[in-house]
Amino acid sequence: MAIDEGLPVTLDNRLVGRLARSDADRRDTRFRYETATDPRDAVSLPMPVRGDEYPWPRGVHPVFEMNLPEGYLRHNLARMFSKAIRGFDDYDLLEIVGLFQLGRLGVGAIPEQGMPDISIGELLLHDGAEGLFDDLMAKYARYSGISGVQPKVLRESPPPTERRRPGPAQSPGRRPTKLNTSTSRISAPVATCCQ
Repeated sequence: MAIDEGLPVTLDNRLVGRLARSDADRRDTRFRYETATDPRDAVSLPMPVRGDEYPWPRGVHPVFEMNLPEGYLRHNLARMFSKAIRGFDDYDLLEIVGLFQLGRLGVGAIPEQGMPDISIGELLLHDGAEGLFDDLMAKYARYSGISGVQPKVLRESPPPTERRRPGPAQSPGRRPTKLNTSTSRISAPVATCCQ
């Protein structure tokens, strides 16, 4: 695998390797660590840092697959991109949402534009609950690399100065926002709304 081939894989924002499609069959993938990767920066316990590739048949390695969107979000992303990407599969999905996953691992190139801004206040001021979930899905689906069947999207959390109630210092970052589709109620994580 050429050094610049495939999707960059980062651990705590440090490049540690690349994930690419197999030359023999585009449904298979292979992962290779960068030559200077520290042995402590393994992406997974069963995949210690080494010079040889880690091939994987029919999809992406479990360490990359486990955080892919599921359920309605996955279906919606496939609907959004499958016409533009022939043979849309887990590798393509990972290329779209891989940098927007929760945790230390990121997959993919830095997008040209960042995640759109929205605050809980803006969500609560939405003109009725009708269409809110569809609006959020259209705006944030491509930035929501989070697993789980319950519909949810990622949004940037506000800087600590924008919070209404004082609380312990919290750095801004991505936070899941869950939506109960039967009531269209927003369920923000405890760390964001209750401090």
